[in-house]
Amino acid sequence: MIISNQIFINMKLHYQLYTLIICLFFSCKEEFIPMLDSPDKRTVDTLAKYQNILAEENTYWKLSLKTGTGELYNFIIKFDDNKRVKMLADINEKSAMEFAESSYHLEALLRPTLNFDTYNYLHVINDPNPDINGGASGVGSKADFSFSLLGYQNDSISLYGNFNKNTAHLVKMESSTAQQILNGAWLETMGNFKTFYTNSNFPYIQADDTQLLLTVDTNLRLITFIPFENQTAGITQNLHYAYDIDMIEFSSPLNFRNKTYNGLLFDRDVQEFYLLDGGNKLYLQNQSTFPVNVNTFLGYGMNYTYIQINNYRLPYNISSDFNNVWQKAVTALKTNDNRVINYASFRFLSETEFQVIVNYSTPNFFGDPTSQNNFSGDCVFNITYNGNQFTLDEGEMSGNWEGRQNSLKPLRDYFANSTFIKKWVTSTEPDYSKTIMGAYQKINAVNDFVYGIAK
Repeated sequence: MIISNQIFINMKLHYQLYTLIICLFFSCKEEFIPMLDSPDKRTVDTLAKYQNILAEENTYWKLSLKTGTGELYNFIIKFDDNKRVKMLADINEKSAMEFAESSYHLEALLRPTLNFDTYNYLHVINDPNPDINGGASGVGSKADFSFSLLGYQNDSISLYGNFNKNTAHLVKMESSTAQQILNGAWLETMGNFKTFYTNSNFPYIQADDTQLLLTVDTNLRLITFIPFENQTAGITQNLHYAYDIDMIEFSSPLNFRNKTYNGLLFDRDVQEFYLLDGGNKLYLQNQSTFPVNVNTFLGYGMNYTYIQINNYRLPYNISSDFNNVWQKAVTALKTNDNRVINYASFRFLSETEFQVIVNYSTPNFFGDPTSQNNFSGDCVFNITYNGNQFTLDEGEMSGNWEGRQNSLKPLRDYFANSTFIKKWVTSTEPDYSKTIMGAYQKINAVNDFVYGIAK
């Protein structure tokens, strides 16, 4: 009997508990109010907010994008409500004035994401075909066109590239600034900079006793800055650049005399570029020859360690007795071995060794180098110094050089047991007139020197 009563009590407790659960489930269900919206609803709301911000009427956005390979490009972008986008870019004269139009969409991935779906100027700079924008074959510039949206603050949207990890910002533009660009301000800056480097050989900026030397590679959009004081060169800085309104914008700040500069500015009154040092304008000037002492700048462990001839045609329009030696080697290699020279390098391999490298390949129908049967042969000479003069011994050939030794004999004979001094030379070929060209001149033979691009 005691057991039966206990069972009854337990059953009663279970029933009361079951009733309470049912009550909570059914009676309280309609009165439950969640503290937060669902994740899906929050995502939809976030994307809608970004859509409204991006496509705001009469709004243009500036995108300054530093690619994975270091180049810097500027874009002006207009979004609309129909998932279409128009943009200009400072890639070239055409892109600075002609809109590229494509589609875009916003979607929820791990973060809210902006995708530029179809081909536009963002895709141009990342095109893996080097003929499109000069990027590495199969790689391009490693520029993103799919971005995570990290937040919106002070008229700026923070972006993070989903594939190449480019970091950037979309910045809302003042209408007057946008209109200047639409009217051709970037194109004008391109023209002014082109005029500058066309009319300059070796430009520099003078600041007290220090010169800041500049060399410009317009294909790579790269400026090399070399501070130079008391015949001594300081730390070289290589900075990519983009075009903006009356400004050449640097990819990273230039450090010069314990100050930083974000770009070269353009003075419309005097039509010159300058660095703004406080209230002082440091204008670019020009000189016809490279001014640095060659013996402190070209050699083992120095800024430039070798000179190089790119392709067998010697396109530099420099007069030297060496030209005949070069032509003999080119002709012999073609006649004896059916090979053409891709390049030849003349390098200070160490403090006591000098190396001549010849890279050659099978020619195509036109006699130009190819990638077929591409090999390098080298000959290493021991060096003896006497002040600024250096003398080479007879040299030791590698296996590939030895295999072509009859064809390459003119080059080996030119260097073997000869004494040289270093010097700078200037090309009269327009494509190379601004290029730093080094030379090794045979002692007491002012018109006999091997020469090439300093590297």
